[in-house]
Amino acid sequence: MEYDMFLAVHQGQLEGSGVPSHFWPTVYQKITNEVFDAGSCFTMGYDQDTGAWCVQVIGEQTLSAADADNIFLVDHAWTFDSLATAVAQLKHHQPLLIRMAALVEFEIGAENGENEEDEGSEARTVDDLIDGVVERLWSYVQQYRYSVSDTDQSEVKPIWYVMDEFGSRIQHSDEPTFKTSPFLYGEDRVAYTLLWPLADVEVGEEATRDYAFGVDAPLLRAARLSPWFPERLLGLLESKPDCLDLKSASSPAQERCGESLPAALGQLQLSSCPTHRPLKVYTDQELLKSFLTDSSFCLTDNEDEADILWLSSHFKDFDGLCKRDRFVYINQFPCESVVTCKDLLVTTARRAVTQGIASAAESTDVPRGTEHPPWLPESYNMVTEFPQLVSRFLAKQDAEGDKDNMWICKPWNLGRSLDMHVTNNLAHLTQLSMTGPKMACRYLSRPVLFNREGVGHVKFDYRYIVLLKSVQPLELYAYKVFWLRFANRPFTLHNLGDYDTHFTVMNYVAEGTQLHQINCEEFAPMFDEQFPPTTWSAVEEETLRVTRELFTAAVAGEAPGAIVPCINSRGMYALDYMVEWVGEGETRMRPQILEVNFTPDCIRACKYHPQFYNHVFKTLFLDQADECPTIRLA
Repeated sequence: MEYDMFLAVHQGQLEGSGVPSHFWPTVYQKITNEVFDAGSCFTMGYDQDTGAWCVQVIGEQTLSAADADNIFLVDHAWTFDSLATAVAQLKHHQPLLIRMAALVEFEIGAENGENEEDEGSEARTVDDLIDGVVERLWSYVQQYRYSVSDTDQSEVKPIWYVMDEFGSRIQHSDEPTFKTSPFLYGEDRVAYTLLWPLADVEVGEEATRDYAFGVDAPLLRAARLSPWFPERLLGLLESKPDCLDLKSASSPAQERCGESLPAALGQLQLSSCPTHRPLKVYTDQELLKSFLTDSSFCLTDNEDEADILWLSSHFKDFDGLCKRDRFVYINQFPCESVVTCKDLLVTTARRAVTQGIASAAESTDVPRGTEHPPWLPESYNMVTEFPQLVSRFLAKQDAEGDKDNMWICKPWNLGRSLDMHVTNNLAHLTQLSMTGPKMACRYLSRPVLFNREGVGHVKFDYRYIVLLKSVQPLELYAYKVFWLRFANRPFTLHNLGDYDTHFTVMNYVAEGTQLHQINCEEFAPMFDEQFPPTTWSAVEEETLRVTRELFTAAVAGEAPGAIVPCINSRGMYALDYMVEWVGEGETRMRPQILEVNFTPDCIRACKYHPQFYNHVFKTLFLDQADECPTIRLA
């Protein structure tokens, strides 16, 4: 690759990383010739007094920031895409395990996993070594991201890497002498780290970098640095005990929807679709085209003549819809993102507490403004509430006997368990906070487990379809049929990176993964048999009660913080739940709302209940809920 082509491909990346332009030709030369010459300018050693490594500048003269040659390539010792991949690689590549143990300074021990007399002892020793490496690993890793979809650039996934021993020994400083940044080269995206001085560095001076580069706000900076310097945040909290209080339950993210709101109801001429002919439905969903068979409806390819628009994409022009010459329904409500986006769902749930719609959960030591109802796991926005999350983590970590310090991190707007991570490691949480907008939710460490024949006691979750017909007054239905999903391995809190143990979404993962199916009619008596005296009907009743509380809160307010009335709107949502044990022992169950999905995948619904879409449409558009398997919630 010639230099001009190199710039054409990589200039945006160099600029985005803040690499000064006078270094660009050197980056090109060193990468194309594979020049790793940091050893000529740096040395590293271990300080027995401080117990820390130190990288120092060597040579005969000052290392000048103006000298174009003074940018260096740092190799990556290891790259992986998930915790599960990391554990598998460490398990199957002993040289990698030994190298990483030395790099993260975890003592291998005398046995080194080679006790030939006892195979069980060897396995335990190797597993312990892997656990120790993984526990310390997150203080050393860096990340870059790539898109997992050619069509949807919002679906990005982090790639984790560990710099080699030289790069990993560079310590933190609030006044760093150097900066580092990952750099992906060529079509194959070969990854390096670039290291360059921020100012002239004298011989003998330490090479340092800022572990929270670009983060200036004192509270957030202290939180980001807490895996290495927890005393900073604790000191800040001690001096300003109210600094974590949230002033309101609103979120600036509510402004991101860009919807035009309908006029006030009093300004509209109320009307409806014709009743003397089938209602014409325009949709971009092939499944609906196949299963909407009721004679009261017919499909049309002409959006302009449709009575009902049933769309997968986000509809925004509600004001324009209400002003059309003819009445048209849409399968969305203005500002419904207050429940369908994970961050806004948490804000809505908190509002249920502040408005007295729901009681507060038993936790009394959460930061003010983050009180949540019992039916939603304690959650924090990792963009706007990361200090609150770190504060809670440190508090729970210090609480004697508190083992419930596990968190599941979820992107705001992705489903199907994409880019979700379970961790009990503060450094891991910190790294995840920099991989795109996410929520951190308390991980349900005491889920009710279903005894799955031939497998054991596994996690399960369940889904109800909820139909919103009106906001004022609230008219809400639940479809009586629910759907179940099961993990494929017995539940344990040991390996938090094992997908088949901790996740239940199996219909989008690798081919050959088992999707276990039990219909709801079969499941209820099986559940009753496994958990006497608790019955599934009691769990269902409580599930629907908390669903009503959520939507009562969701419509209680004004745009953009609440779902607002629109006579043209109807909504269908899929709510996912789990059941957890609460209190001492295993005597009391409580449903937990996990998420609310817009345009859910209804393949299984149609496969096992072919009348599903007919029931949905008759409930929403024909006032025939009494003829359909639905339960009115409000």
